[in-house]
Amino acid sequence: MINNFVQQRMKLLDLFLTKVAGIPHLYNSEEFQLFIRGPSDFRKASESLEKDNIVEASRRFQNHFAEFAMYPNNDYWKIEFEECLTFFRSGRDLMQKFEVVVKKNFDYFDSFRKESTAIVHLVNNLSEYFSAFGIKEVSITPKENFSNPYSVLLDWTRSEILDLLAIIEAIEKQYELEKHLSKSEEKLSKFNTKLEKAKAGKKTFSQYFSSKTKEQLIEEVGKAISQEKEVISAYQNLIKIIKARLINLELPRFKQQKVDKLEMVMRTYISSSKTEFETLISQLQQIDQGFN
Repeated sequence: MINNFVQQRMKLLDLFLTKVAGIPHLYNSEEFQLFIRGPSDFRKASESLEKDNIVEASRRFQNHFAEFAMYPNNDYWKIEFEECLTFFRSGRDLMQKFEVVVKKNFDYFDSFRKESTAIVHLVNNLSEYFSAFGIKEVSITPKENFSNPYSVLLDWTRSEILDLLAIIEAIEKQYELEKHLSKSEEKLSKFNTKLEKAKAGKKTFSQYFSSKTKEQLIEEVGKAISQEKEVISAYQNLIKIIKARLINLELPRFKQQKVDKLEMVMRTYISSSKTEFETLISQLQQIDQGFN
């Protein structure tokens, strides 16, 4: 049980590293480089890294994915994302149910393998025993190495679930960014109202207790407006790049990869199943031939 768990974690980690290594933006990031170097205290080391604010993140995305910043916004993108979310969530639920069934079959096959090997040895022993009564001795060749055909399905299913969770999170993340954008736009609107009041010489309740002059208040609010506009521009740029990359690259590629992988996995599963059950048939034929 423990060995299976460790092996499964190793497979998933290898899959993760392979996928990240194929994305230059992630592979060259400080966070990933720190991870693969493996410091003794990764959590402490990662906390020491400077975290990008939204403006810096937008600039990095602009540098790494400049071609997607050129795409104009399209109204159909929203409909496309909603349809994809529904489709991928449905796929996630199906794959999670499938994983439960495959895991049961995986465990059943392991038990069957052990029991069938025990039966082969006992049949050989019984045959030797009954040979004393004049019955022809039967010798069945036990199979030493087995390959559980359900392991192919189990590895694939778990990998697919992780991929589906990742693509769902990628789509949902842009919705989170849009909420942050709306909040920044609300803040900008409040700052503009403050600026109008400041220019008119009106003060808020807290400003009556401030020693700042009218000009200083106007300058202060003006700076806040400039900063918030920069934040809004960063959110808008970031959201546009993410949407364009998802629609024009990631989603089409994701769907095609799933189709190709499904065909390959099913062929491997069929081939492995045939090999294992042909061994069982061969052992039964040996028994049959022994009595002829």
